Amino acid sequence: MADISKIRLENETYNIKDETARNDINILKLPRNSFANRKIILIGDSYAEGYTPDGNVTSWQTFFKNLTGLSNTITKYQGGVGFVNISSNKNFQTLLEEVTSDTEVTDIIVLGGYNDTSYNSTQIKNAMKSFQLKANEKFPNANLYVGMVGW
Repeated sequence: MADISKIRLENETYNIKDETARNDINILKLPRNSFANRKIILIGDSYAEGYTPDGNVTSWQTFFKNLTGLSNTITKYQGGVGFVNISSNKNFQTLLEEVTSDTEVTDIIVLGGYNDTSYNSTQIKNAMKSFQLKANEKFPNANLYVGMVGW
């Protein structure tokens, strides 16, 4: 297992083994009103349901909503999905398509695990591009963020 002791955020380097430094980058220190004018769509897989291989936990979507204090958040999730991988006839794009078009959406955050690992990079890139085009069409004012959980 890698031993990571420092993280760089913007122009600052933090020693994350140091409790004071960890507290300095804690999202709880962000003013709640910094999210007041945001309308956010959160899309995920089983980690958004709270499932992990080690047992059920509070989902990242719940943590996000609680930490930011946002009530204007739309959550969509389906266990087993990815950009390419389909579960129960859904993937990240079909979850996005279930949300009504809205020019007031400011951010779309997609976090998933490793459900696309059996697909090649071209398949994943093409599916991500298709997702981006659909997001731009339905939510033209939204910033799109993609991340990974539990990889």
